[in-house]
Amino acid sequence: MSRKERSFSVWGREKLLDEQYALVREVLAFSGLKEDFLAFYDTPEPFFEYVHSREEGMTVLVLENKDTWFILRKLFRETGKNRIDGIRIDALIYAEGAH
Repeated sequence: MSRKERSFSVWGREKLLDEQYALVREVLAFSGLKEDFLAFYDTPEPFFEYVHSREEGMTVLVLENKDTWFILRKLFRETGKNRIDGIRIDALIYAEGAH
């Protein structure tokens, strides 16, 4: 199972393994368990972009939440509007944060 799924299934927090992996390794070692005991794999986040309009001096909104990126892209496509709080957004970029 993926790192976040395993983390959630064991501790109820999907980012615990990301945030506390050194501590988890220590607990596993103390318990006599190898690091592969949790049997997870890493799933890197892809990079997404959506260009609503190509303009000189484009305004780009970088998002670290995939759901927000998909919702805004859907709204921009369906409505043809690309303003948030009066600011024109020409492109959306989804990029994974540090954790």
